[in-house]
Amino acid sequence: MKFATTILIFLALALAAPAQTGRVAVITTNYVSAAPNYREFHGGLYNADSDPNWSAVSGGIDAVAGDGDILVWSEKSHGYFILKNYSGAKANTLRIYAKAVALGTNEWIGKYGGYYPTYDCGLPHRIMIYTTNYVAPPKVIAPTNLPVLTHPWES
Repeated sequence: MKFATTILIFLALALAAPAQTGRVAVITTNYVSAAPNYREFHGGLYNADSDPNWSAVSGGIDAVAGDGDILVWSEKSHGYFILKNYSGAKANTLRIYAKAVALGTNEWIGKYGGYYPTYDCGLPHRIMIYTTNYVAPPKVIAPTNLPVLTHPWES
């Protein structure tokens, strides 16, 4: 019990050390993106190049929905499919190529309305990295060229 108490005391002293030195902790958050083939999909992380559930899809863009879904005409299958979370280029690109996982069939509402096979490209994998730096607090320097104020009754 004494050993655990001693460890806790040393831990508390170590955590209080920056406060005693007068330094201020500055926490910075940075985001790092993984390689483009690493995609987040339904809470999991996948390598789209090596996972057998991910397939190559390509074709010409015919329409873009307000939520970013893209209706693509595939020359290979001679039919439309819906592509979600496409981030390979701007939506006004005429042709696309992507790795995506099949979701099933969804409805497209609009000019080309109907039920089409749907694919999802997943989201880019990003990692948050927190760094803590201890810096000295800024020093406040009082101006020295101010006139000395006197009370009217002192003159």
